[in-house]
Amino acid sequence: MRGMGIFLREVFLKGRLFALGEAAGLSDRSALARAALRWVLSQAVGAVVVLGVAKPEYLVANLEAVRQPELTDDDTALLGKLQASREFADERARQHDFFLRGFV
Repeated sequence: MRGMGIFLREVFLKGRLFALGEAAGLSDRSALARAALRWVLSQAVGAVVVLGVAKPEYLVANLEAVRQPELTDDDTALLGKLQASREFADERARQHDFFLRGFV
């Protein structure tokens, strides 16, 4: 991917991430937001993250995650639990199908 960057958007899937987290038994939205943001920032390719926030304190919380962008063990465990849920698998399949329909 020489000379290319990836533009990632909707880190929180317009709030869908939090519904998926609740379905997986993850009620700490702040921890889930930090983990998701750090996951995006940890990808090997260049990424740009655009955050839209409803409240100033959400922006401050997101900036704190950016200050320490490395995934922690807690982040990895939380994301693992999320990814193991049926709801996450269904959402991933929907996103995959949507992406393919747009380009095929």
